[in-house]
Amino acid sequence: MDRDPGRQRDRAPGRQPGCQPGPPPTRPRRPAQRLFAAILPPPSAVAELRAAVAPLRTLSGARDLRWTRPEDWHVTLAFYGEVPDEDVRPELEARLGRAAHRTEPIRLRVHGAGHFGGRALWAGAKCPARR
Repeated sequence: MDRDPGRQRDRAPGRQPGCQPGPPPTRPRRPAQRLFAAILPPPSAVAELRAAVAPLRTLSGARDLRWTRPEDWHVTLAFYGEVPDEDVRPELEARLGRAAHRTEPIRLRVHGAGHFGGRALWAGAKCPARR
């Protein structure tokens, strides 16, 4: 019972004074990841491409480019973009792994090159048997 019957109650039962109801606590979401499927070229192919790219480092504007380490060079097969990391990645890795084990090795050759936004270089690939 209130000691001052003329005073209004300023809080609901069970709430602390000054606390406002809010949304229920949620699990923090992980940020989305930029996912892509890729194959890694053999060391001999990386060495050849590295030798071919070396003269480009001396060209005007080369310092403005983002040079990745040759160990990080890859052939992108599919780009999925921003993907939430809920439970997508493990299933995608499993499916791509199964597909890779069912696929025969392929031979590629460099075919075309360019840059993304004046910052990152790329080199295209083509199967020699295809035109």
